[in-house]
Amino acid sequence: MAGHRSGARQRINEKNSLAVFVNCANHSLSLVGVHAAKQDTAMVSFFGIIESLYSFFFRSIQRWVKLKDVVPVASKAEAETRWSTRIEAVKPVQVYLEKIVDVLDSMTEDVSQKIDAQSDAKQLVKRILTYEFLTLLGFWHKLLTPMDRVQKRLQDMRMNYHNVVSDTKSLKGQFHDAKEKLVDECLEDGKILCEKWEIEIERKRPRRKTRMAGENARDAGLSATEEKKRVMMGALDCLHKEMGDRFSRLFDVDSKFGFLLDVQWPLLRF
Repeated sequence: MAGHRSGARQRINEKNSLAVFVNCANHSLSLVGVHAAKQDTAMVSFFGIIESLYSFFFRSIQRWVKLKDVVPVASKAEAETRWSTRIEAVKPVQVYLEKIVDVLDSMTEDVSQKIDAQSDAKQLVKRILTYEFLTLLGFWHKLLTPMDRVQKRLQDMRMNYHNVVSDTKSLKGQFHDAKEKLVDECLEDGKILCEKWEIEIERKRPRRKTRMAGENARDAGLSATEEKKRVMMGALDCLHKEMGDRFSRLFDVDSKFGFLLDVQWPLLRF
């Protein structure tokens, strides 16, 4: 509908150049999350593991029953533009992580399972019990929870654009103002889980440093903690920028006309 050549927006503007166009707030917020989840390979890998985990249980009724026995809430397959499905997928893993790992562990030694199922279960445990996955699991749970709460409010038919702007600006500010604290909490939570599972945290991970003109080529050695912090800060910066860009039209409309919704109109008597 926003097409600049033949979409509804362009056709209306041809009839009336003063017509104001704004994006769908609910869809825009979904796209904000989608882009943040794709801004680094570590994020793509994280959601790939989440998807693989559910796919593993979905492929077998017996395995699905085993999962339902320990996880009362199970997610449907996620959709690209329905961001709410991400929290439905991440939250059960965050809350019932230990029980899920126990189920997978039991399958690796269950002779009644097929060889490929045993192997898949073993690989999933190996991919889940890493510093990167455990840290990002807490990170996305902290991000998705408020995003999902705002997105559900945006679907309320009683919401007007003034309230939408208020909610989205509040969410945007929350992610930006508290990003250092949020990232530090996730790093600490990840370390605690690694200690619990006796997972070794990699000390160094080489990463190619971008060279500026005149600089010598060299690798920047980042500790595992520094690397995860870089990834999470990048996602938060992406969220902040995307929300500013995708809601700019709505923010502009609210700055011009939002005061009309704050006016207490007198009751007219005839």
